[in-house]
Amino acid sequence: MKTHIQFKYISDSQIEEELDYKFENPIVIKYARTIEEVSELVHEAERYQKEGYYVVMTLPYESAGAFDTALNVYKASQHYGSIQVFEQPVSHFNDKTHHTYINEHIEWRRTDSDERLANNIHAIQDEIRLGNTYQVNYTTQLESEPIRHGYDYYQSLTEDANGDYQAYIELEDETIISISPELFFQYGPYQQMPNTVLTKPMKGTISRGNHKAEDQANYERLKHSQKDRAENVMIVDLLRNDLSKISEVGTVNAIDLFKIEPYQTVYQMTSTIRSQLKAQYSLFKLLQALFPCGSITGAPKESTMTIIKRLENRPRGIYCGTIGLLLPDNRMIFNVPIRTIHSNSERAVYGVGAGITIDSNAKAEIEEFKMKSKILESRHVNLIETMRLENGIVQRRHEHTHRISTSAKALNIRFNKDEWDTMLNDMVNTYVDGTYKIRVELNSDGTFNAETSPIVDSTQPLTAQLLPSTPVSSIYTIHKTTERQHFQHNHDTDVILYYNEENEITEFDIGNVVIKIGDAYITPPYHGQFLNGCMRQALLKDNLIEEKNITVEKLIKDIESSNCEIYMINSLREWTKIDLKL
Repeated sequence: MKTHIQFKYISDSQIEEELDYKFENPIVIKYARTIEEVSELVHEAERYQKEGYYVVMTLPYESAGAFDTALNVYKASQHYGSIQVFEQPVSHFNDKTHHTYINEHIEWRRTDSDERLANNIHAIQDEIRLGNTYQVNYTTQLESEPIRHGYDYYQSLTEDANGDYQAYIELEDETIISISPELFFQYGPYQQMPNTVLTKPMKGTISRGNHKAEDQANYERLKHSQKDRAENVMIVDLLRNDLSKISEVGTVNAIDLFKIEPYQTVYQMTSTIRSQLKAQYSLFKLLQALFPCGSITGAPKESTMTIIKRLENRPRGIYCGTIGLLLPDNRMIFNVPIRTIHSNSERAVYGVGAGITIDSNAKAEIEEFKMKSKILESRHVNLIETMRLENGIVQRRHEHTHRISTSAKALNIRFNKDEWDTMLNDMVNTYVDGTYKIRVELNSDGTFNAETSPIVDSTQPLTAQLLPSTPVSSIYTIHKTTERQHFQHNHDTDVILYYNEENEITEFDIGNVVIKIGDAYITPPYHGQFLNGCMRQALLKDNLIEEKNITVEKLIKDIESSNCEIYMINSLREWTKIDLKL
């Protein structure tokens, strides 16, 4: 029985502690089989924590009735909560079996048609017009066969998702795979102030763009969206009101409103609220004030949850409940289990939701449901830098450092510049003479893999052929990653020269393009449609090349009249002459 918790603890606005705990063989496992047993379960969790144990808690959405009988929910499908109690984390799991999830085909099926979703969205808007709610977080579900290799699937999803509040939990006849980015609340010191509660609701989503310009436009669209800001501030006000019931007067403050956070498939809008608890604090009182999180109900909570029960017509389970980690040092962190799979012996379920307001467009909200499900299809992606080490000097080191750090930030991958510099400096000190290739992978968990090999420069031209480019996500065009499927073609030449839908030359499969016409060296202008290589950036900075559109027709005409030379440039080989086969 394995449990793996990967949460963050925010100790300052600039400092986040990454907590990564593996647990095996709990000394205690307890369940709340009825709604009446939830209170005892929560108090026991707190008691074990005070005795110096680690406690992992789960509470499904349906346990809300234990904290407030006015909250209208379904009967739980499995149980109303669980705790696992551990003496210490382990360094690794003793399970000797290992599978690769990619070999397991997981087919996710929607449980609601577009028509049903649209009808329910319109019904919610009718409720808003009647004054019964301001906003409803309406959810639907995807189903699949039971997940057979749960931990391998969890690892693959966490490599792609990079959520800050991820958890893998094995219980009797059930597995929870949560790749949530959302904090419900944390309790403990913050900026050296004790007894501080921090909440960080997510409300407001937009997809990542298909190229750099679109990606930036989507970022700006979400940042300035009045609809998303209105949704966000409704939930902020709800949580501020909830916190005020248990906090010292005057300590409830919103400290970081409308922040946009990048993830691999979406941008999310978040806000942060903090307060200091009154004396006589207990975990049950805290949950009584806050659970379930307002970001996954809507406002006002009581009447909105009644609407949710009527329209969703099924229990949510652990999705939209909470998963908590209680530490021996008295700190607590609880997530909102969005992007969470619950698997048992009969089926696996994945919930997905959207905030519905009076201004919502049913078609757009249905597309948001589909967009948020894409994370189940994510592929494991690492970042790559390939550099030229020449007589103890990493050529274009600044450009490579800037590119990988920028890409890491965009893809929400941890990048430690000190580790990066130490790694490169070790190579510089080792390979002081000669020319070498350095290939570095930044893994999605923030670790580096590096290898070196000698380079033998050649003056021989490479052959190339023209092919149309394949439209792909901006993740794979503007960032240098291990995902290279869009460059895999059967061809008889050394490299491929690509052109876009406007018949304009874009790039080679392993470098940028420069065409010499007379005394001018021309490269296609960059608008986020290809990888902006470090060699290209350096040459532009030194005014050695200029940007100009180059059509296929013009290029062929210049070749036939012997009026041009074609070069592939990259940071490893630098300049390579190209023989284009027409």
